[in-house]
Amino acid sequence: MIQLPAAQTQVHLPPAQTQVQLPPAQTQVQLPPAQIQVHLPPAKTQVQLPPAQTQVHLPPAQTQVHLPPAQTQVHLTPAQTQV
Repeated sequence: MIQLPAAQTQVHLPPAQTQVQLPPAQTQVQLPPAQIQVHLPPAKTQVQLPPAQTQVHLPPAQTQVHLPPAQTQVHLTPAQTQV
């Protein structure tokens, strides 16, 4: 029998250096133009007014015209009749 010493395996590894370089994040989101459609019903405006009631009370017409007595003067010249 041959006796070998216990295997002693030592491996020295350098510290792990992991460098990962990622490009700058480029996020582009393209949205379609906003399409907002609002359907409104036709405006229905109903205004109900009662029948017009216009009452105007006028007093009886009072027309008074005061005329002075008629003064008629006729001046006649003496008649001249020649035959």
